[in-house]
Amino acid sequence: MARNVFILGAGASREGGAPLMFDFLDVARDLLRRNRVSDARESFERVFRSISALQRVHSKSQLDMNNIESVFAAFEMAQIIGSLPEHSPADIDALVPAMRVMIARTIEEQLRFHRSQDRREAPQPYWHFADLLLFLQNEALPREDSCVITFNYDLAVDFALARRGVNVKYSLDGTDSGNYPLLKLHGSLNWFLCNTCDKIIPWDVTPFGANLTPQEMTSNDHIPLRLSAVLWQWNHVQAMVHDVVKQPVLVPPTWNKAEYQKLLASVWRRAANELQTAENIYVIGFSLPPTDEFFRHLYSLGTVGDAVLERFWVIDPDSTGGVEERFRRLLGPGAEQRFAFFKETFGAAIPRIRKLYKTK
Repeated sequence: MARNVFILGAGASREGGAPLMFDFLDVARDLLRRNRVSDARESFERVFRSISALQRVHSKSQLDMNNIESVFAAFEMAQIIGSLPEHSPADIDALVPAMRVMIARTIEEQLRFHRSQDRREAPQPYWHFADLLLFLQNEALPREDSCVITFNYDLAVDFALARRGVNVKYSLDGTDSGNYPLLKLHGSLNWFLCNTCDKIIPWDVTPFGANLTPQEMTSNDHIPLRLSAVLWQWNHVQAMVHDVVKQPVLVPPTWNKAEYQKLLASVWRRAANELQTAENIYVIGFSLPPTDEFFRHLYSLGTVGDAVLERFWVIDPDSTGGVEERFRRLLGPGAEQRFAFFKETFGAAIPRIRKLYKTK
């Protein structure tokens, strides 16, 4: 178990170009308008047609149709009860898969991987974050084990570590064999469900470092990492491409996670175990939304143990005071004494944290 636990939210990937929950749909609409997602146009259009149909619901109840969390939750409820205005049962069943495709393609297009000579590199500041993780593991005195718990679907941490020769361990019930714990509570763009073995199979991102197209080799702009564009290449021991669900395993950040318990229980269990033994917890870019009861329960039950917290730091550029207040309400008396809030970005937090640790 790790002494240092890093918890990452959407705000961490914001610096790398990924949208936040409140502007995700605006970004997706813009990509569709500019024909940047022609391969997924049908899914994008299906989602936005259904959002328009939700206007009738909105006339009688409050529903934030500009927030992707709220919309995703509404689509899942529509699937459960079999009802959505102007939609047939088949249309409703197609909504959640379409949403997953839209989320995946939007993140792929927006996250700024870049080229360094003939290699693809991770978005900033993840390159420096990976340096921090390796510093703790190899250079700090004494050696400091760490792990990452993330709510993000993107591949920024995965790729930054892979480019340094570190194989991550997702804790996916025996289907991955890495050694650095990267616990993705809501799924990942490189996780696919195999219909043959009924398990989540992670696709190794390492080969995508050097496999640049001729166009990417001459680009000075960011070069998206589009796993969805090469899904046809999928093949693992027990399944050919037609046996793999073509949408990545993405768990909506909403109330309804029951259907994912079987698939992700091992990940959530490992995250709880890591929180239980952590002495330093660094929360970066996670705003603890009022609707996120999942993390509140995970933290409350996961931190039951004998470990004594040395630090509980929250790093977020929020200037309203809301994020700090929500975390203060979450923490018990012992943890609150170790609490500190820093109104700064992910990139600024990395050197701040590194200064806490001595070098060999």
